[in-house]
Amino acid sequence: MDSSRRFLSPFDPDDNRPMDPDLLNLPWLNYTVSYSTDIEAAEIITMPDEKYETFKSGRQKHLLLLHERNELRVENFTLKQMITGVRHSVKRANEQHASLEEDFNRIKAEIVAARRDAHLRDQRAGHRAAMERAKR
Repeated sequence: MDSSRRFLSPFDPDDNRPMDPDLLNLPWLNYTVSYSTDIEAAEIITMPDEKYETFKSGRQKHLLLLHERNELRVENFTLKQMITGVRHSVKRANEQHASLEEDFNRIKAEIVAARRDAHLRDQRAGHRAAMERAKR
């Protein structure tokens, strides 16, 4: 397999951006998932610096990663479990993003309110100063 692979996201079949392996929270298993509408045809692809072999048994995928220094076997990992893990991680990231967005909107509203209050104070102070000058 050449190094110019096309990486597809399991969420959007037309998305050709590389999937971030950190989404899977499995730093020791560095791979991306190539996805098609037929889940049987989906492949598990390792990153370019590793040799790989995939074995299919029904819906079960067996992945054997051969490293230069040691051999790492990752077995009994179904593609469905991997995609579920990715979706769970993305859902959690989206929830964190929503929480950050809520915090941002709350802080933004506080800043707008503080500016409005400061403007009203300045207006009142200006009005008081004008009244003081008028009394003299």
